[in-house]
Amino acid sequence: MTDLCKAAAGLLRERFPEAMIAGKEVAGGMKLPAFILTSKELSLKKEMGRRWRLEETAECGCYAEKEFTALKQAELLSLLRRAARGVTAEAEREANRLLIRMNLTQILFLEEEEAALMKQMILNMREET
Repeated sequence: MTDLCKAAAGLLRERFPEAMIAGKEVAGGMKLPAFILTSKELSLKKEMGRRWRLEETAECGCYAEKEFTALKQAELLSLLRRAARGVTAEAEREANRLLIRMNLTQILFLEEEEAALMKQMILNMREET
């Protein structure tokens, strides 16, 4: 689980202590409310010199017993935008599911060795999913 997903999970745990929070879909059903956090895309690209761009897209599938109201959707979007500085989030609703996509872009200043280690970590995370 990436730092963005961990931060989002922490915020969700504070706000919804009774909810199930997982990193992937659970076979055999879920206890509601439930949140499934997954990192969809993670990349590190060199811009110039020591400047690197880290981009991440993560999804939070929110499941509840009843339909999400506009107010509940706005509350969840606001909450997840606090997961990291610069996170943008958008949502689409279905009956008992709200899918929130979080996007984060960060500029990092790294030495080549640090960037190589970070790229290896990203590759390892991709292989785990």
